[in-house]
Amino acid sequence: MAKELLDDKLYNAAYDGNVAAIERLVAEGASPDAKDEHGYPAVVVAAEKDHTGVVSALVKHGADLDAMDPDRGHTALMIAADNGNVECARALLAGGANRALEALPVPAYQVPAMTALEIAESAGRSEVAALLSDPPAQTGAGGGSFAAGQSVEYWFRLLGEWVGATVKEVNPNGTLLLDNNDTINPDLLRRSHWLRRPQEDPGASVIEEPDIAGGGRRRRRKRRPKKSKRSRRTKKSKKSKRSRRSKRLKKKRR
Repeated sequence: MAKELLDDKLYNAAYDGNVAAIERLVAEGASPDAKDEHGYPAVVVAAEKDHTGVVSALVKHGADLDAMDPDRGHTALMIAADNGNVECARALLAGGANRALEALPVPAYQVPAMTALEIAESAGRSEVAALLSDPPAQTGAGGGSFAAGQSVEYWFRLLGEWVGATVKEVNPNGTLLLDNNDTINPDLLRRSHWLRRPQEDPGASVIEEPDIAGGGRRRRRKRRPKKSKRSRRTKKSKKSKRSRRSKRLKKKRR
């Protein structure tokens, strides 16, 4: 059977989740790195379809685990992270998948280039995120590291940046209620490096200075400089001169 035909069959077997067919086709000479006509690797489509058995089989037969899909630049590990498939991610990591690779950014949606760990965090896949963390993430529920009133940051996927918030309440199930009324898993939070205080004066500029005692930084407001008395008098005198001049002109017209 032609090699190209064998590869096509292996890709279809990966798509369908047929582990027995994968084993048979590899034995017949099909490549574990087989792709479809658009360039999608078999291991990527298997991860996308949550076919963990197929992913494990392809790992065993030496498939390129860092191969990316041509559209988004996602590896099988990134897809497993996005799907929250812990077993699939574990199989890929055991096979040597590179967790440091980044997917292609999507500027139209303000999505930056992200690693598998960042994808898992932004998608709320705490179990996969803990698996991908090195060392594993410390959870707020298990370690009691978060409390009401504490400043935290969470990853906002659309903005592609960490956004500040304050813990409003710790729920009985371990999740946290934030001041923006979002409920979030503590695995996806980190301690804020800034103490955020509201700016009462919208015209005031903010000066950031070290907060040695708290280990972070604190903010000090700087008020607008007040005008001197002399400048106020000068302004007042100019107004009075203009008013006297206008009075004289009115008299002349009469």
